[in-house]
Amino acid sequence: MNRLRSKLTYANVVSTLALFLVLAGGSALAASHLAKNSVGTKQIKNDAITAAKIENGAVTGSKIRVSTLGTVPSAGSASHASSADTSAQASNADSLGGAPASAYARTELEAVHVVGAAGQPAFEHGCGLGGGFGPVGFYKDPFGVVHLQGFLAGCTEGQSAFTLPVGFRPPTTESVIVVDGTSNTTSGLVSVDPNGSVVPFGSKVGSLTSVSFRTN
Repeated sequence: MNRLRSKLTYANVVSTLALFLVLAGGSALAASHLAKNSVGTKQIKNDAITAAKIENGAVTGSKIRVSTLGTVPSAGSASHASSADTSAQASNADSLGGAPASAYARTELEAVHVVGAAGQPAFEHGCGLGGGFGPVGFYKDPFGVVHLQGFLAGCTEGQSAFTLPVGFRPPTTESVIVVDGTSNTTSGLVSVDPNGSVVPFGSKVGSLTSVSFRTN
């Protein structure tokens, strides 16, 4: 015992204590004095970083893979709102001013149906196109009014020059005074019957430009 005491110097005791601290708690001591940038992905255990340990606002949009995200509640609400807006707009379009969309006229005009052209009414009773003038034809405007155009020539008075198809006929006979297309000094009459017959009276060459009427 006396021999052991003779070996216990201050230096021996301090060195032995230091060795014990290194072996028993050195790892904890080292963890509190890590060098800068010394911890990487290999040193971090799986699931070691929880949501509670992430500072608010630390993760920005540029760090997120958008393709991995589902539809968040606000985006779902926005999608429903967009659909609702579209539905509301459609509903408004259908009942503007308390009237359905069909009550409003379209702005474009349909193409002129040229008499004598393929698939269109033919000239009748020797009637034809007045020389030097535009084609004889008809069209319906957005308000459902039928308009005739062009000049007739060589027609037999009181006989149909051509026949309008269904959908372009007046509900009752319409008679309109027209001018002579050659001199503009004499007048004639063009009658349009409910059966579609366009009949000139009193003029060999009659202008149809002033003839218009509502359809049945």
